[in-house]
Amino acid sequence: MPWTQIQTKADVQALADHVRRIKRPQDHTDTAIGQALFFALAQFPAQPDCRRQVIDLSGEGAENAGDTLPAALEAVDARGIILNGIAIELDGVKTDLTDYFRRFVVSKDGFVITALVLQDYPRAIRTKLLRQLSQDLS
Repeated sequence: MPWTQIQTKADVQALADHVRRIKRPQDHTDTAIGQALFFALAQFPAQPDCRRQVIDLSGEGAENAGDTLPAALEAVDARGIILNGIAIELDGVKTDLTDYFRRFVVSKDGFVITALVLQDYPRAIRTKLLRQLSQDLS
């Protein structure tokens, strides 16, 4: 889905409908966090100015393919963008992935939310959104 401003209940419903139609990729695919971050960074220049720029990254594994994560994180930091994460722990308990996101992925002003299984993702994304939307933007 292209960059979309969400301003009304209808906008939220359209986004939710779109997300429900997205087919989940096969299990056991590569994780290219750096590549995803470079893609996200490339989207910002075409959008209107925002008081706060945030990238939200969700994943179920550490980087094992694509561009290097350190280079992407350096680019995110240089632009002053906040990077938050949702670590999806597929075995149902907090493991090294939450720690990996905390230590190597999120920005210094970012945070990590843990989804303890894939079915816990709706709760995790809701928690993340509420945390972000309740932050003071002044």
